[in-house]
Parts: sequence; C-alpha cells; structure tokens
Amino acid sequence: MVFIIPTIRHGGAELFLLRLSALAQHKYEIHLVVIGGREGLFLEFEQLEIKIYYLGFEKVSRFPLALIQLKRVLKKVQPDVMQSFLYLADILSGLASYGLKIRLRVWSLRGTDLASGTTNYKLVIQRVAAKLSKRIPNLIISCSNQVSDFHVKLGYPKSKVFTIGNFVSGWALHAKSDSLFLSVARPMKFKIGIAARYELGKGHLALLEAVLIFLENNPLVTVDLCFSGKGCESEGRLSRDFTKILSDNTFFKNGRLNLLTSGLLSGSDLVDWFCNLDVYFMASDSLEGFPNSLAEAVSIGLPALATPVGAAVDFLPKERISFDSTSISMAALLERFCQEDLESRKSITSELRDDMLLTYNESEVFSAYESAWEAKK
Repeated sequence: MVFIIPTIRHGGAELFLLRLSALAQHKYEIHLVVIGGREGLFLEFEQLEIKIYYLGFEKVSRFPLALIQLKRVLKKVQPDVMQSFLYLADILSGLASYGLKIRLRVWSLRGTDLASGTTNYKLVIQRVAAKLSKRIPNLIISCSNQVSDFHVKLGYPKSKVFTIGNFVSGWALHAKSDSLFLSVARPMKFKIGIAARYELGKGHLALLEAVLIFLENNPLVTVDLCFSGKGCESEGRLSRDFTKILSDNTFFKNGRLNLLTSGLLSGSDLVDWFCNLDVYFMASDSLEGFPNSLAEAVSIGLPALATPVGAAVDFLPKERISFDSTSISMAALLERFCQEDLESRKSITSELRDDMLLTYNESEVFSAYESAWEAKK
C-alpha cells in the first residue's frame, strides 16, 4: 500500500496520516511518498515500520519533475492500493499511476471552502482535481458529510464519495477538562482558547472582537484569551499584531482582557493547555472539514462553541453554534452560553463527549478504512 501526501508538516491531514500509518503498518506493507522534503513530522513518521520516499519537490513549477519521480516510485513498489491526501497529491498520483496496474486508487478530501486569501494556484488545483475525479480514482474518502456535499457540488462524482471521520486524538482518551463552567454557574474570570495556526480564515481577530463586545456588555467579567498554534508564539505574529490592535484598548490596559499565547504544542504541553481552558471557541470561517482541535476539546469534556462551518454541526448542538462567523454573532453565542443553567451545561457537555468517543474511536475509524481498502478485491 502506498500513501502519498504533499508535505508532512504539522497539519491536520499530516497528523491523521501519521495515526493511520501507525495502525495500518501492523497489517499492510506501507510505503509513504512525500512530494516535499524531510521536515515537520518526519521524526514521528520515521519511527514507524514503513518505507518513506522524499521527492523534494515543493514548488508547483517543478510539477513535471515530481510526476516523473513519483511514477518511478510507483513502478518500483507496485502497490495494490494507492491513497493520496490533499488535492496536489490526488492530481499527481492520478497522473503518475496512469497505465499502471493498481487495484484501488483512493483520493482523500480533507476540507471545504479554501480560506480567505488563498492564492490563485490553489484554487486552480482544486478545480483541476474536481475535473479529474470523474476519471481517475476508484474511491474518494472524505472526512465529513459536509466535505462530501461540498465536493459533490464542485463536480466530484457522488457515487464515488464515501465519508469516514477522523480519529479522536489518543491523548484525549485520558484527559479531563477542569473548566470552571462545569462547577460555577457564571464565573467572573475565565479562559477562552483557540488552537489554530494564525492565518486568514481561522478567525483569531473575529474571536478577539467578539470577546471585546462581550466584555463591554459584562463589566464585571475578566477574560484570558488563549491562542495556540503556528504563528501564535509568545513573540510571534499574533502577539505582535494583537498588541498593536490593543495598545489603546481600555480592557487590555486595565487587565480585564489578557492575551496568553503559545506556539505549536504537543505531548503533555498540549494536554495541559486544553485542560486548563474553561471554554473552547472554534472561530473559523472556512477550511474546517473535520476540526480536529474542536473534536479534542469535546473529547475531554471541555465546553465548546463554534462558528457554523464544516463538521461543527456533527460535534455540537445548534445552541452552541453561532448564527454566522461574524464577531457580533460569536459574542451573542458566548453570552447565551454563559447564561446556560449549570446542570444543563454539564449534561450537554458530558453527552457530547460520550458521543465523540463512541463515534470517532480508533477501532471504528480504522475498521472503516480497512473495509474501504478491501471492498474491491
């Protein structure tokens, strides 16, 4: 079996593939082709019992060379099953495998709308993949029903698209939230967190604006706004940008709003960060086919709120999802959440956690992938 992915940086698709490879290696001979270089999660992948090929081509201008090199790898490996992740890998693997005897060609869909500010070439790649999807793959696996629906509208053949969700993160099985909102009806000081790389579409600024509106309407409340992810380091871009924005803000000056920033976290640091939050808020306006950080929050019993994008509706009830992705709507959602009855809040949070652990556990998800891989034998 061959897995193909553009890079192995610290992203949702890369982390999912790492987990999938770790499970699959016990039953299948796994070969991983990285179109880019040896970076990001390379140490974690290299600890697995799999064969890895780094092609070293990251620029789209070198697409023809990557295509030639990938075809050589496929001829050498002669896989029974080939599964690619993300549009570029889907296109490359489809073209490189032309004429080769591969029983099952699988594409993977991991997101919905491309984020605000996305470069034109990514939009072109998305559209090209949609055109080729009718001819090349035997099966297309998406990570949520919302992702499936979006791509069918984009032109993907509905008959080929099949939905399998992501895994619940392993650490979430043994962690438990210490949220004040599960012991106090309406705390006067609490921590709101978001774990996402700092870029357009992830909603960092919208969340900040929502909290400022909330503080204006709740003069006795103090909020620690916590950010984790690439670009959210203590001296990173987010810290610099937000400090400039808040330099003259009264709430920031008088200590009613505090910024707590972290970079990309892993291991016990990530667990501690989630467990120390009081409420998680996914503020994205796009790109959330299966929002892993939101899933992690729900999995540890941390009260969570979200904008109405991607698979948020699969994890949360409508009363915990904002009307849209604007700061005004997000502030209103935060206000409604704070006014929830304590027992109802605890009950909802517990039920959501149980549903998440049941639906997206390791056994269920991997079994679904095995069934997909074996279906056409």
